[in-house]
Amino acid sequence: MRGSSFRFARFVLVALAVWAGYAALAPYQLGWLVLPTSLVLLTGYALWRWLQARRVRQALAAEERWSQALIDESGRRAAIAELRAARASEEDEETHLRYTLLLADLLAVDGLSAEARELLGALRVDGLDPVEGAMVRHARASLSIRMGEPQAAAALLHPRAPRCGSVGLDRRLELLDALVACEEGRAAEALDIAVGVQRAAGQDEGLALEARIVRVAALDASGDNDEAAAALAALGPEVLPAIAALGSPRLRSLAAEAKKGT
Repeated sequence: MRGSSFRFARFVLVALAVWAGYAALAPYQLGWLVLPTSLVLLTGYALWRWLQARRVRQALAAEERWSQALIDESGRRAAIAELRAARASEEDEETHLRYTLLLADLLAVDGLSAEARELLGALRVDGLDPVEGAMVRHARASLSIRMGEPQAAAALLHPRAPRCGSVGLDRRLELLDALVACEEGRAAEALDIAVGVQRAAGQDEGLALEARIVRVAALDASGDNDEAAAALAALGPEVLPAIAALGSPRLRSLAAEAKKGT
């Protein structure tokens, strides 16, 4: 409804502009210029909109390709090089932050965890809004967990505000709490968090899947290896590459064992 109202208002403004132009030029016998001039302007505007839409589509396709490189080793080095260049030339702050977080993930998966940590550590969070700040917190803590440093992750996760403004991001931070709990001997707590987040995920299939993956880690940490293996198998073999690339050491080990059995 809001989009339709905006389009109607824009149409009215264009019509008024055309009428005003005709009224101004008609006394000089130049009213006929209004139509071709309007056509040129409208054509130029349509072309500009098309170019803008094409740039957006190209940017989204590039991000999808770079994200795929997290689990596709063959294209990872090229993706890192492309993303470095795109990040260096990106002027939009929100997009620059998104590129930085993705680049850090790619570097970590490619074995360059120290460089990824340096990249994330250089981010200034004091000027970020709560959601962006939580994104940086999540990225830094995720990297520490992946590197097998749960205590460092715990220090990054706490203290924090109970809500950042994004329900999904808040839940994902809770899942990181659960992964830390797994490595600190609090498997029951980790399991409760994972089950709770899965139930609260609703239609967010990505969040529900992440919660199920953390549940696998919690089951393994509790010593219930058979149920952990069954829960991992229930995720499907297509999930294993992502776990092997981005998971904690415990999850990566479980994924490696599962791949051997397939």
